[in-house]
Formats: sequence, structure tokens, C-alpha cells
Amino acid sequence: MNINGHIMDEQYWNTNGCTVLHCAAKHIDVVKYLINECNCNIMSHGKNGVPFLHYVASEGLLDVLKQMIMNINGHIMDEQYWDTNGRTVLHCAAKHIDVVKYLINECKCGIMITDKDANTILHAAASKGSLNVIKYLINTCHYNPMTTNKNGETVLHLAIKHIDVVKYLIKECNCNIMETDEDGWTSLHLAAWLGTLEVIEYLLFTRKCDPLAKDKKGRTPLELAKRRRHNTGTVIAIFKKFGDIKISHPIDSYVNVLLVGNPGAGKSTLIVTSSRTQLVLLFLVPLEMLEG
Repeated sequence: MNINGHIMDEQYWNTNGCTVLHCAAKHIDVVKYLINECNCNIMSHGKNGVPFLHYVASEGLLDVLKQMIMNINGHIMDEQYWDTNGRTVLHCAAKHIDVVKYLINECKCGIMITDKDANTILHAAASKGSLNVIKYLINTCHYNPMTTNKNGETVLHLAIKHIDVVKYLIKECNCNIMETDEDGWTSLHLAAWLGTLEVIEYLLFTRKCDPLAKDKKGRTPLELAKRRRHNTGTVIAIFKKFGDIKISHPIDSYVNVLLVGNPGAGKSTLIVTSSRTQLVLLFLVPLEMLEG
């Protein structure tokens, strides 16, 4: 009653840049008071730029979210309730299955609405590793798991940091491991670049991906792995474990590139098997490398 300006003004943010509404998010009675009595805007944001509505969804605060939705103008998926990146409340709720089900079943939120990068709710769930949400969207809502965004990235690309999601998408949804994005990156390219060890090993273990497939700049997953600043040796060691992987592609010899480091030593279209790998090693790799 005695403040200058409005309670949501920047001068009343806390030291972390949060508004009073953000700070009260877990207390539904306080939230109701601030919105109904103080006319606080649910799309107001603090220093981090996250609107209060989206913050509540991302935290999975279903009861608070319900209270807000009851008093909004228009529909919760209308453009006025998007953030600056075009993300909807559904995108932000992707970690919380109860909130996602409420928004889809009770609020009739469209699951095909995308953000500015054409990411769907399925992409959002994959990037957050929300396996239960992904299963619900694919099995119940019949979402296509091979849906791509603006950059040509599939759900598998977005899930590359989450081994349980990757396994589900490949084993249960039969997602194509060799699908590429706009830069020609397969899921293995991305995993090698990020150094997601479990995922790299699993992708190679499936025997369905080509460790020497080239992107649009001619780079292989192996080359990207070598350019990493951290854990390079660990990543390369995983590739070495799968030296017997079958490759049917006009590429450089897997053994030459991986162990010898000479991509021009054996350019040909070939199928590398365990026995052939051993034979090539005998002729091309110094004895000390074999012993090491």
C-alpha cells in the first residue's frame, strides 16, 4: 500500500533478479493475492527473462498453474503467452508428466505448436531427458518421433545427453541413427562432439551407425572426437573398442583414421570386419601401438 510504483518493478526484485511473484511461486494463496489484488502480470519476468507463467510450468507447480489459467484472457497457448523464443507453457512443462497431461487433456493445448526454432514439445522433452513425457507423447498422442526442427535435428539429436531416452528411441521407436541434421551431423557426430560417453558406446554397439560418415564439411564423428578439449582420450578409446564395426560407405579405412591418423592411407569402399581389422593392423600399425 505504501510503495512507489508497482510491486513488480525492477526496484523490488531481489538480489538474484527475481520478482516478488517468482519468489511466491510455491504459495498459491500469495500468488492469488498478487495476481488478483495487485494486478501482477503473469508474463512479467525478472533478470533471467523467464516469464512467471513459464517458471511455474517449468517447476511443475500444477496447482498454481491451474489457478492462473482459470483467470487468463484467451487461451494459454495464444501468442501473448509465448516467451521471446516462441516457447509455450507446454514447452516449459516438458519435465513434468502431470502438468503436460493437464495442459493437453484439460486445456486442449496443441502438441504441434513449435517455438521459433521449430522445436515441438517432443523436442523439449527429449532435451530435458523426460522419458515418461516422451513415451506419453509417442504412445498416447501418436507423435512422430522423427519430427525435425528448423535445423533438421530429430528428437534423437536433442536427446543425445540422455542414454535412457536414446535407448528408448532406437530400440522401441526404431529411430534412424543415421538421420542427419542441416549440417550433416548424425547422432554419433553430436555425441562425439559433446563427449557423451555412454551414448557414444551404445550407438557404436548397435552396429547401425557409421563412425566415419562425413558431415557437410567432410568431418567424421572420429574427427570431432579428436578435436575435443576434454576427455579426448576416453572418447577415442571407446571408438577403438569397436574397431570391428561393419562399414559400408565410400570412406577412409576406419583403422587408418583411428589408429594411424592418416586418412589417405587406404581410401576405398570396404567392409571392415574383425579379421580384416587385425590384418590391416599388422601391416599398418607399429608394433608398439599394438602393445600399448
